Amino acid sequence: PGEIVDRFISAAAPGREMRVTYRTNRGQTTATYSLSGFVAGVIFMDEAQGRIGDDDALQLALEGERRGTVGGGDAANVSWRPLDRVPAGIITYFNFEDRLCGQMDTTLAGRIGGFALDVSGQTGFVAFPCTRGGAYNQPYTLFQRNGSAYAPYMLPIMRDGSPSTTYYAYNLTWDAVAGELTSFFRGRGLGDCGELRRWTVTTDGTDAAIRLISSRTKDACDGVTDLEGPGWTSNWPVEPETQ
Repeated sequence: PGEIVDRFISAAAPGREMRVTYRTNRGQTTATYSLSGFVAGVIFMDEAQGRIGDDDALQLALEGERRGTVGGGDAANVSWRPLDRVPAGIITYFNFEDRLCGQMDTTLAGRIGGFALDVSGQTGFVAFPCTRGGAYNQPYTLFQRNGSAYAPYMLPIMRDGSPSTTYYAYNLTWDAVAGELTSFFRGRGLGDCGELRRWTVTTDGTDAAIRLISSRTKDACDGVTDLEGPGWTSNWPVEPETQ
């Protein structure tokens, strides 16, 4: 819960070290962690998640001022919020083998976590793990919300140079600063090959849609990667229709 996180941040910020005591099969153990740089780390997380200036910025907890409402990106006035349980409106798609997300039970999906993109009071999207993933690839499915009703959303993609659609997006994330959804299927754990797709959310005021803006594929797992740089995929081939 947010209030527990707030209390932890406000208590840890002025400290010098943190001690965690836990029990193992060998008995009780205490680990000590330095809190040097803790405040800088909180601010870095806000920057990475696009929370700077928002009411839910973690750094507001340093002064006990965080209000717990979520801001977000500026694309189509979209706001983002994390979810740790599958909404009632999409449970019907889980738990049974003949359903879209039949290989994923709602308990595991909630433990991995999802997120909601709220476009307006009446429409938006929910993203949740929809089938079991592998070591470094987790498939997500988006469900579009209209009022209290949900329906699986087919994402536009490019496949082999032609427009197509899919219900699955791997390792899906939301960039609140850029206002973009990103799916990165890793060809292997190193991240030097695979598929990268980016979408933006659009709206006409009453309805919302997701538009593909970039699709890149790199088949050669050549060991060349820079996962820390913003343009690390700039040398990957671009699907022609999204240039």
